[in-house]
Amino acid sequence: MNFTIDTITEVLIHNGVHLAEVDHAYMFGVNYMNQIYVDDPLHRSLFNEADNL
Repeated sequence: MNFTIDTITEVLIHNGVHLAEVDHAYMFGVNYMNQIYVDDPLHRSLFNEADNL
């Protein structure tokens, strides 16, 4: 995947996550995406499409 820390941080801030919570939210998001990306072909396809934009 081509997501970078900057991309993820921008998305978190855009979605209303406070700056003080970004570090925690980033790790939660990485773990969450890793679990659903690996386990679910539907999510994998969705993320692959989004990553290719």
